[in-house]
Amino acid sequence: MTNRIAAVVVAVVAVAAFGIVYGRSADRWGPSIVVLEAADRLSRIPTVVEGWTSTPETISPGQLHGAGAAGYFARNYRDSAGNSVQISILCGRHGPISLHPPTVCFTNSGMKMLTKEETTKFEHAGVTSKFTTVDFLPPAEFSAPIRTFWAWSPDGKQWTNPKQPRMEFSGYPFLYKMYILTATEHAKEGAAPPTILPEVEQFVEDFLARIPDALRDTSAN
Repeated sequence: MTNRIAAVVVAVVAVAAFGIVYGRSADRWGPSIVVLEAADRLSRIPTVVEGWTSTPETISPGQLHGAGAAGYFARNYRDSAGNSVQISILCGRHGPISLHPPTVCFTNSGMKMLTKEETTKFEHAGVTSKFTTVDFLPPAEFSAPIRTFWAWSPDGKQWTNPKQPRMEFSGYPFLYKMYILTATEHAKEGAAPPTILPEVEQFVEDFLARIPDALRDTSAN
């Protein structure tokens, strides 16, 4: 991914109001100790994954607060070939975290939804995670579409994309939401997203396989 495209990804993340570096912000409900501890565990996520290194980005605390998150992690991962993938994870009470899908917040910010919603499956650690996938076109000054994946998980072991996440996860004290963004080729408007690059798919699966250990609650041991 070129520096120009990387800048688009950072701008998109800012619009969506989720964090680019690990941090904490209290929401208006006052996050419980359980929620804050779950958010703290985001700091354990690996910053290097099988040949991919990463760098943090920055975003204003106000945008994070707008997402209702108690904590967050996100980094821009890059391989030696120049491929770049931005991964952001929010943690908070299930209500706020289940809101703000990109199909709403991206389009409201002026981005164009190029492709219809599709489900992308990633195989990792013996499970299958399902992410909603859409290609968005940023404002005119940027030409590269952004492939966006998003899903939720109560523990990081498996990620899913239910139609009504607020109802699906209502019994959990906290929830994680992951966004994966990468530049993609131009897609035909209204069509299914083009096939993901094999090296990007492999990176995402390697990354997902490392999340359960990072987010595991060791205090119960």
